[in-house]
Amino acid sequence: MTQKWFDVTDNSNIGRKGVHTTFLDFKKAFDLVDHRILLTKLAEMNVSKAFWSWVKCFLTERNQHVNLHGVISSSAPCPAGVPQGSVISPTLFNIHINDLENTLTNNLTNTHKYADDCTLDEVVANGALSNMQESTNQVMNWANDNKMMVNPKKTKDMWISFSQSSSEPPPIQTDGIEIERVNSFKLLGVWVQNDLKWNTHVCKITKRANKLLFLLRECRKSFLPPEIGLLTYTSKIRPILEYASPVWGGIPKYLEAEIERVQQRSLRILGLEKDTLPTLKERRDKATCNELKRIVEVPKNPCNRFLSGNKNHTYELSRTRDSTPRQLSKTHRHNKQKYDMERDFNNRIRKTQEDMIASSQRTIDDYKSKQMSKNRSRELENQRLLDEAMKKKEKDVIPDSEKDGMIRKLQQIEIKLTAEIASLRKELERTNRTWEMKVTILKQSIHALKDEAFLRATLQKQAAQLHHASVTYASDGPLIIPRDPIPLNKRYRIIPPRFFGGEKTSGIQDTPPRSADTSNKERSDCLRLYPTPCGPINSVNPDTPSTASQQQGSDRTHRINVKI
Repeated sequence: MTQKWFDVTDNSNIGRKGVHTTFLDFKKAFDLVDHRILLTKLAEMNVSKAFWSWVKCFLTERNQHVNLHGVISSSAPCPAGVPQGSVISPTLFNIHINDLENTLTNNLTNTHKYADDCTLDEVVANGALSNMQESTNQVMNWANDNKMMVNPKKTKDMWISFSQSSSEPPPIQTDGIEIERVNSFKLLGVWVQNDLKWNTHVCKITKRANKLLFLLRECRKSFLPPEIGLLTYTSKIRPILEYASPVWGGIPKYLEAEIERVQQRSLRILGLEKDTLPTLKERRDKATCNELKRIVEVPKNPCNRFLSGNKNHTYELSRTRDSTPRQLSKTHRHNKQKYDMERDFNNRIRKTQEDMIASSQRTIDDYKSKQMSKNRSRELENQRLLDEAMKKKEKDVIPDSEKDGMIRKLQQIEIKLTAEIASLRKELERTNRTWEMKVTILKQSIHALKDEAFLRATLQKQAAQLHHASVTYASDGPLIIPRDPIPLNKRYRIIPPRFFGGEKTSGIQDTPPRSADTSNKERSDCLRLYPTPCGPINSVNPDTPSTASQQQGSDRTHRINVKI
């Protein structure tokens, strides 16, 4: 088919032409075959009555069900369709669509059918109109009459032409849906382009083959013999590169090199030489020759029209050489010796590699056997230990009476532990309360010290402003001092407020002190001084003790309390 398209578009004797092609796709082709219509077509073909009856019994009154994990659904009848997977089903489907081409009224439209794939093509001259729309409508009518369905989304349209000046025909429509026009299409596993080149096909198969090279890498990582990796390549990867090679085998050299790189990469992964396998080009040529031989052996094969007949030539061919061996020259003898040496060297290298592979294989087998024996001995040892543990467990069975005694002892121990835990909790609570009280007292002391420091600073500031004062001693109470300046040669000690009933003090106030002594009320601005047997301190800096010369004037020191 592709050769016909190439001849039509490239033949300069008949003028430039194009090929309008439509690739039809039947939706659920094998499942929608009507039994009654198929039996009618079989009867029209004058088949034997026994065969017709057998086909009728084979198709009609069939039931089907689903079996999922042992659960079988209810049976349902099969009113249409041929069983997929049987040998006769493709033949019955071909009989069902055999009359498709009889519905086409246009003689220029050709049909190419293979199973459920159907292709329509039409040769269109430059400037002429295409009748593909009419042919497609006729195919749609045939599908409706035979209860078949054409899928417009998978149906494609392609225009093949080498002329840049030719205009493409308008797109085709089916049931109001426009058919997509493509530049390449996968037909029976082979990608066909609108320029009849094989770049897309080669790109697709090489990309698919390169994705499977991870199988060879896994074989190499698993330390498998190269023969296993080679078998993986020849059975999984190389068939992808050689599928339908007689059709596209005449590709240019740059595409051949792209395909050969896949095989070279595979051999490099396996660590093998390039000449381990024949090249893919040699295999394609051999496959093409075998296919050509098979075609020639069938006289009525349509492909025979592409083969030219035998031609008898009258001129003589070159003289054949006799069987007497010719004496080789010195150069030829040298080349022959060189070739023999290289061949022997390569043979020795190959033999050495085979010996190394065999020895490595033996080493791997020995290692595997040792590992298996170790695993077996380990399993036996584990089983023995398990049996001993089971026997010991059976021997150590405790009677019921001893069990009851042990349970009672455990209960008593539990009661004691519970009581001890309760006592420890109470002790912990008491300790927490004690520490909380200590922390509270410590905080109060800190606040009192802060107040004392403030009072001391205030008193020092007031004492710095005083010059002199007359001191009067009272016999039954504090000393009454007028509100005159206090002399600096006196020494006093500051009494914090906590020693006087918790009353706060902050500097010297003008308010008179609260006292029951009425004789002191005549002076409203006075201070209250209390004698103390403590040692004297400096009035300017109360924390610094006075020297011996300062203590001669007075053996007594006084404490000052300022009430607010």
